[in-house]
Amino acid sequence: MRAERQVFNVEGTRVHPLTLSQLQKHNIKEADLERWVVENPQILGPGVQIVATQYDEWSLDSGERQKSRLDILAVDPSSQLIVVELKRESDSKIHLQAITYAAMVASFDQDTLSRAHADWLNLQNPEQSPITPENAWEELERALNREEALDPSKFSRPKIILIAESYAPQVYTTVKWLTSTANFGIDIEIHIASLFSATVDDSAQPEILSLTFQRQFPEESIEDRILSAGLSDEAIDPITNQIAREKRSRNSVEIIRNFNLVEDGQLLHLNLGTFANEYERSAVDRWIADNSHRGTAIWSTSGNANLRWSADSNPDTPWSPTGLAKHIIKQATGGPEKQSIQGPSVWWRDERSLSGIATDFQKMTSPNTETPRPPTSPTSY
Repeated sequence: MRAERQVFNVEGTRVHPLTLSQLQKHNIKEADLERWVVENPQILGPGVQIVATQYDEWSLDSGERQKSRLDILAVDPSSQLIVVELKRESDSKIHLQAITYAAMVASFDQDTLSRAHADWLNLQNPEQSPITPENAWEELERALNREEALDPSKFSRPKIILIAESYAPQVYTTVKWLTSTANFGIDIEIHIASLFSATVDDSAQPEILSLTFQRQFPEESIEDRILSAGLSDEAIDPITNQIAREKRSRNSVEIIRNFNLVEDGQLLHLNLGTFANEYERSAVDRWIADNSHRGTAIWSTSGNANLRWSADSNPDTPWSPTGLAKHIIKQATGGPEKQSIQGPSVWWRDERSLSGIATDFQKMTSPNTETPRPPTSPTSY
């Protein structure tokens, strides 16, 4: 059952109550929903970028084409692919279609994704010079605002997002079962598209329409569910766990930046703790002992990469907490870059890590709800 909502249209000093209507009544089709999601990809999550729509380049080893169209394929800043299935009305098989697409998308590599994105970009702008797959990949990385390259190893665990006006009971039952069973490693969200309408006193003015997109399930994100369930790293698929850790890290930095929890120009120091092994810690300690600036950074509120490394030859170069921690470990050990580390957990202000500062704020402001958000207008189109 969808949550009770009261929606109003504000016009000067007056408000007009909007009542829940139906997409079909106003001749809104699935193609309209698709276009609006593509134009506003934040509906799917922060920083999400569209890769392609109506993707149908499926084939067997024999070369035989399969006639199936994936509504929307997207990717988020953690390198997780997103499969979006849209329906205007209730469809008892919407989740089955989406799972099939996700299974096929899970085999994507860099070449497949870059070709899909290039084909889609060229369809959007047929009069411009064709974009190569290489250029499409570079554009995608720039749009995602990642300091590091996209990681194709994470493509094998795509997220599924279902968007419809309503859902059959079997959809809820199946999705809840799949997401509550850790061994499946399936990340599925159910979103509700709700249309509200109102007529105004002036008959010459057209009817007011307001469309909202609301995530209905799960109530919290997958990484929060993994934490609250108390599962060990061994109990979770490694790639799923890595995606969840990166999203938690990004979430901590966003909370600190959005709510100004760390002052601009604040000095931070590196404390690897248990997030690095003994060899890495010893090497980093020796390396920093030769130059204490190597273990400190300045917090900057500008941009999305919020650290300025004290030992950097260019002090204005932006670093993410994770990216800088990996760089320091690599420089100190002389080895390959560390695959995974929670950057906000190893950069400290005085006696508290960045992740600890964000967690304390969450507990203080909303102990029983989702991550707080800065005051903005609701997602409504």
